[in-house]
Amino acid sequence: FAPRWARGVDEIGADRPAIILANEFLDCLPIRQAVRAGDGWRERRIGPRGFEAGEPASVPLDGPVGAIFEWSPAVEALGRGVRALLAKAGGAALFVDYGRVRPELADTLQAVRGHAKESPLAHPGLADLTGHVDFSAFAFGAPVLGQGDFLRALGIEARAAALSRANPGEAGKIARQLARLTAPEGMGELFKVVALAQPGLAVPGF
Repeated sequence: FAPRWARGVDEIGADRPAIILANEFLDCLPIRQAVRAGDGWRERRIGPRGFEAGEPASVPLDGPVGAIFEWSPAVEALGRGVRALLAKAGGAALFVDYGRVRPELADTLQAVRGHAKESPLAHPGLADLTGHVDFSAFAFGAPVLGQGDFLRALGIEARAAALSRANPGEAGKIARQLARLTAPEGMGELFKVVALAQPGLAVPGF
């Protein structure tokens, strides 16, 4: 089997079952934003003076003037593509990313350059741009779990206890790492996990 690059899900052959694992991939897909102006929602654009209100936009939520709503046609399209591939070829897909389980009003667009956050407009093309994922738009009704719940369902607490017994000197470090991955104030709730699978296939943890 020779690995190869695919530009999209539609380029993955359906002649064999697919196993897809993606960590912090969805947050890198393009997002669009709308801003609540005095005359209603308008798509947020980049102009000569930075962000500005553009054409009217259809937004499913209401909010005060200045509120921001985000959506991603690219995330929705990928969700549809993965489901279609799994229905045809079989297999399963696991996506882990930071985000939310339903649409919300928020401006989550952020830029990271040199391991430091900065304005998304500070260095165009030179910084990593990300945004929180709306998993309801990607999952199409599939269960979405917090990372903490998912890892506990797979037995991470029992594994951490076994590691601590085998390495008593590392018990404190193991406990801190466990909390970082599973605690609500750590990555346990910020990060979400969704599994898509062929019809009839049960996914462990879900």
